[in-house]
This record gives sequence, structure tokens and C-alpha cells, in this order.
Amino acid sequence: MPSRYKPKLFQVLQKWFLFIGCVSVALSLVIFLYLSYSSIKDFAYLNLQNACEQQARMINGWFKERAQEMERLSAMLAMRSGDPGEIRKTLTAYKAHDDAEFGSYFFAGRDGVILVDSVGDEGLQLYIGDRGYFRAAMEGKTCISEVLTSRRDGRSVVVVCSPVFSQDGTVAGAVMGVLSLSKIDDFVSSFHFGRSGETYLVDEHGLMLTESRFTEHLAEQGLAGRTTKLSLNASSGGVDRVIKGENGTGEYLNYRQVAVLGAYRWLPERGWGLVVEIEKGEVVLGWLKKVLPFLAIFLAAMVTSTYFLARRIAGKIVAPLESITKKVAAFSENYKSDVLSWFPLNSFVYEEFALLSEAFGSMGERVQRLMETLESEAQYDPLTRLPNRLYFFKRGEQVLELVQRKERVCSLVFLDIDYFKRVNDTYGHAVGDLVLIHLARILENNIRISDVAARLGGEEFTIILPDTDLTGARILAERLRNKICQTPVKLAEGSLSITVSMGIASYWGTKGRIQGNEVLENLIKKADSAMYLAKQKGRNRVEAFADEVDSRQLRLFLDENGDVV
Repeated sequence: MPSRYKPKLFQVLQKWFLFIGCVSVALSLVIFLYLSYSSIKDFAYLNLQNACEQQARMINGWFKERAQEMERLSAMLAMRSGDPGEIRKTLTAYKAHDDAEFGSYFFAGRDGVILVDSVGDEGLQLYIGDRGYFRAAMEGKTCISEVLTSRRDGRSVVVVCSPVFSQDGTVAGAVMGVLSLSKIDDFVSSFHFGRSGETYLVDEHGLMLTESRFTEHLAEQGLAGRTTKLSLNASSGGVDRVIKGENGTGEYLNYRQVAVLGAYRWLPERGWGLVVEIEKGEVVLGWLKKVLPFLAIFLAAMVTSTYFLARRIAGKIVAPLESITKKVAAFSENYKSDVLSWFPLNSFVYEEFALLSEAFGSMGERVQRLMETLESEAQYDPLTRLPNRLYFFKRGEQVLELVQRKERVCSLVFLDIDYFKRVNDTYGHAVGDLVLIHLARILENNIRISDVAARLGGEEFTIILPDTDLTGARILAERLRNKICQTPVKLAEGSLSITVSMGIASYWGTKGRIQGNEVLENLIKKADSAMYLAKQKGRNRVEAFADEVDSRQLRLFLDENGDVV
């Protein structure tokens, strides 16, 4: 190969090595980014889960403190005295404290009617005897209610109720503290992290119990009113799971249809769901700000080093390949040279190139053997291993040319398997192939070396018989027919008997200038016609082409009725 092609090969190899190097770097970056992002996301989940657990403990602890506060209030002498005046003073004093968590206090008698109201609304007597928290108090239990609608002012509230025992130890009434949702909202929503982080409570139906951080934005979009408390269904992947009593973390679209990472926990004491979320975009953005500078430096370093490495590797490969190419070019001009020693194997530094040289050295012999094999494959039927149509015509023309030149005789037998289509339809093509192979072996084993048996196609076979007249052809055909009848095909289960119909025709050579291929085609047509005559007469028989029988031979083939047998 001319040396001017060397730079081109060098450039192609360099580009490919550079491409492979860049792909490897890209895959490494993808794997790094995936693992890095997964790590960041797992870390975010861990923070969210810890925050959710901490918030849940704080909420439960806060309500427990409110319950203890009501228990301390109910145990005071003024409450146990049953004196409305003393009770009012005590409740009013509690409400006046700067650190009071309850918005108002009430005292109700055993009949469920509120007798004392810390807000001073004496003219309004409310009945609470049907409330669950009051019934629990009458059983001597301190109870924290679910979110209720206040019968006094219609606000959404949570009531903490504790029984008041008289001097003799019986339940004389109940004292209640009212917590507004705003108080709970201030406690819960004050805890969040990040620009988009949010913590909120939902009830068992998915209604938001606290105010959303994004109420104004939701209102602008027409998705909420002036408040989201008890008015916005916060349905989302996390909310739908937490109201089923599940605890966990996940990535989902929140109630604003924004992709978030969230942690959720069910609070069985309250019958509420606690959800802590942060927008996924904020997590991703923070991660990118940390990782992008490192990626830029790493990518620049890897591309630069890959480029110089690609040039070096390409040069290492091209130099010995150029030497091998020159030798191969010389070998292609004279492949009959001494191919086993055409190349000094120790002239290469690398073992691979030495082996390549050796492989080229033995290629000539292998090509020659391969050509012989291909010629054989082209002349024989791959299934039966008999000569195929191409080889039969080539050999038949040679036989006929010899017959013409020496004015000798030859015959041709044309045979077809009877009911072969029925065999394929009944037993399948695999059995049909076995039948063809079986018949081919019988033909091979029962003809002379000089005879040529071939498969023309399908179930049709032919035999050319040099130096054989019609009588000899008839004898051979009958012998083959009987052999085929008496030798069934062995199958996996049992055996299968077959028969054949045969036609024979003969040709006497002349000195005339006749093309061998034309004579052979004509001879095949005559034998084929005789074979179809055998089919018409009942199959499993041999018929001769009638025009080929001269007056001396005709008597040998006529029965007593004058028919050709």
C-alpha cells in the first residue's frame, strides 16, 4: 500500500481513540453524577426524615404539655371547690398570663353545660355534653379533641379537656382550654428549611390544618381562598400515603403540582398527618452549584490527556501495520510464493503483530483449500450429498460428447418418489428429508463407479449410464426399484416404505456435430415423459420412452397384448 495512506490511517485511529476516550469519560461522568445525585437525594431524605421525626416529637410533647397544664388547672382548690366566682378568677388569671397557649378556658358541670367562660360571656350558655372530649372527662380521663368547629364563634379549634374531681373524689365537672388552629399553625409552620421548604399538617381526609407558605400564590392562581386551613385538599403522593397511616419518604408532586422531596409521618395520637417537604429543584440546584466547578476541571483534564494518549497509541499501531501492509501487497501479487516464511516473525515488538504476520503467511494455503471446498459445495446437493443439477449437466455433457465421438450408447434413468407430497404432509418435512437421504444412499450403493446419480431438485433424481443400452438401463432400473421397495426408511418410531416411478431413455452416438447439452436436455425430457407414463399406469414401475425402442429391442418390452411393459 502506498505510504501516502499512512497519515490518513493515523488520523482515523486517533479520532477513534479520542472518541472512545471521550465516551469513557462521559460514561464515568454519568455514573459519577448519578451516584452523586443519589447521595445528595438520600442525604436530603435523611434530613427530611429527621426533621419530620423531630417535629412529630415536638408536636406530641407540646400537646402533652397542654394536657398536663389542664390537669394542673383542674387540680387547683378553686376548681375543686365548685364556686363559680373562684373558678372564674382562676381561669381569668390563667388567660392573662403572657405565656398562655390557650385562647380561652371554660368550666362545665356534669350536665355538660358551660358554667364559667374566661372571656366573660356570661349570657351565653353552651351545651357540650355530646362532645367526645367531655364524655372522656366524665370518665375521669384527660382528652385532646380532634379539630372541631367552636359552637361559640364558629372557629376551628382543638379542645384540651380535663376532669375536675370534688372533695369526695367524684367527677364534679370538667375544665377546658381552647387552642385555635392559628396557635398550632404558628408552632408547626415556623419550622422549615431552605427557600422552598414547608411543614404542614393534614387531617384524615387530606384537608390542610395549617396555613400554607404559598397561600398568596395559590390565591393568585385561583386554587385557594384567603386561607388554606380546612379549605384546601392537599392531596399528593405523600399526603395520600400518610393519611393511610404510612410513614416514609419519597419524590412526588405536591398539592401545588411541584416536584418535591418529602418525608411524612402519621400522628396516631392526633389523627393527623405531618408532612415536611422541599422542592426538588432547590436540591438539584444546590447540588449543581457544588459539583459543576469540579466537573469542568475534571473534564478539561481528561479531554487533554485523552487527546495526547490517542496520538501516541495511534502512532504505535500504524508503524508496524505499515510494514505488514507492504508485505501483504507483495504477497497479493504472487500468492504462490513461500507463504510460510515470507515474513520474519521476530521483526515485530508486539506479539499480536507477529501472530498477524503468521496468519497472513498461512492464508494462501487456506485460501487454496477453501476454493477446492467451495467448488465441491457448489457441485453437490447439501442434503443428499449427491451431485446437484449443475454438476450433473457438466458431467453428462462430457459423457455424451464421448458417446458421440466413439458412436457408443448411453442411457438415462429419471425417477420420482411416489406420493412424496403426502409423506411431507403426513410426517413433516423432517421425515421427507430422511426419505430423500435414504433414497440417495440406495442409488449410491447400487450403481457403477462410471455411472452418475444426481438430485435434480425436489424428489426428482436421475442417473446417467455410459455404455448402457435400453435393456441394461431397464435391468438396472428394475433392480433399483425392487431395492427401494424392499428397504423401508427407518424412523424414530417404526419405519416407512416408499416406492418410485422410473422412466428410461437411450441415445446412440453419431458423427454429427451435436451439442452435448442439447442432447442431454432432450434425453432428460424423454426419460421424464416415460416416468410420467409410469405414474399414469399405477406408479412403482419402470417405463421406457417408446420412440427409443427399435425393432430389434421392441420385442423385449412388449407383453402379450402389445403394450410396452
